[in-house]
Amino acid sequence: EQVAEGTILARLQDPEVEAALEDVQSRIDVLDARITDGRERLTLHLSMREEVRETLGRLYSDAAMARFDAGISIRPGDYNDQRTRLEQELRGFETDLARAVSEMRTLRQQRTSMQITSPTGGLVAEWLAADGQYMRVGDTLAIYETNAPRVIRGWLDDRVSGSVRPGMQAEIR
Repeated sequence: EQVAEGTILARLQDPEVEAALEDVQSRIDVLDARITDGRERLTLHLSMREEVRETLGRLYSDAAMARFDAGISIRPGDYNDQRTRLEQELRGFETDLARAVSEMRTLRQQRTSMQITSPTGGLVAEWLAADGQYMRVGDTLAIYETNAPRVIRGWLDDRVSGSVRPGMQAEIR
């Protein structure tokens, strides 16, 4: 089988990397859903600001309302306290998602690094491994020959060196 330089000859698989990729993808999916939900809840909460401000304006002093307008909580569990909690929760999900995406990128690079490519154009003379076969470090996967001319270097005994000339045929054993 003729192959060009850089052709992927084999993709090695590591079940641990494949399982980790599945786990990270599941985490990413869950975090995406949580972020979407968190954004919706925060948007809904922010949409109630004016209504809450109007109600609080009848109950609290101008100083308390200045705190409210500055985004400072007047009492635990109030509008600004809940807004802060929602924003922190959303930032936490986004941070976790960024970590998971980074981990996914690393695992994909790891999987890509387990590809064996042809160093030059050449010929795969024989495959010694079958698809899905378990291989150990150091096992030969294939016999590969480059398209470059074959050159053999040898040494001659001084007794016969005078009878050898360039271009003569030789038998190699």
